[in-house]
Amino acid sequence: MRIALLIAKKELFSFLVSPFSYAIAGLFYLVNGLTFYLFASGPTSEMRGNFDLVTELFFSWWNFWFLAIFIPPLLTMRLLAEEFRLGTIETLMTAPSSDASVVVGKFLAAIGWCFLLWLPTVFFFGIAAQGGASFDWGVVATGYLFALLIYAFFLAVGIFTSTLTDTPILSALLAIVIELLAFFVMLLRYFEFAKGSEVAQKIGDRYSMYQILTEHALKGVIDSAHVMFFVTACGLLLFTATRGLEFRRWR
Repeated sequence: MRIALLIAKKELFSFLVSPFSYAIAGLFYLVNGLTFYLFASGPTSEMRGNFDLVTELFFSWWNFWFLAIFIPPLLTMRLLAEEFRLGTIETLMTAPSSDASVVVGKFLAAIGWCFLLWLPTVFFFGIAAQGGASFDWGVVATGYLFALLIYAFFLAVGIFTSTLTDTPILSALLAIVIELLAFFVMLLRYFEFAKGSEVAQKIGDRYSMYQILTEHALKGVIDSAHVMFFVTACGLLLFTATRGLEFRRWR
């Protein structure tokens, strides 16, 4: 774990000094800032003064999923693919580093950067509260928790695809494809052809990130089973990424 933390520290510093990371952050704040302002200003009678709805939309409308699907692959696409392309993976993997410590270290750096990315958005709620808005801060905190869990899942997907190719762009595209598949699977119950299907219903109830977010987390309910779902999914993806890294190094 000590080696993983050292790698995480190095990679996080790389994120903090990268112009590309700040370009991503600029897009993130622009999209989220505009949509939050739109929600909080109450453009419709349904939304005017309904700050519970503002919180729900901020963490579940198109702005949230668009950024969640596209930002993690852009952050992770170079973490391992670039190492293979440049031939620096062997230097990185010299003792006492292990495959697992490299994968975990890079994942921790990526989730750390996403935490820093989300942190300033708390001011959106604070500024709105100063202007007279009234939020359920427990629900807001739960929204942030599950936002980070969803980003962690998509980052783990990106880490995995980064072990499959030497080309960062291809790594990002593969991750986006997998994430879009996961996105549409979690919306399966809402498609016309799947309505009334017990299988679609069960998949939606158990594995739909959208359902977990909107029907539970944004109602202020934290179910340990939902948290474990994301933790287990991340663990499996990182384990697979570790095996993929090991295979590529020794093939």
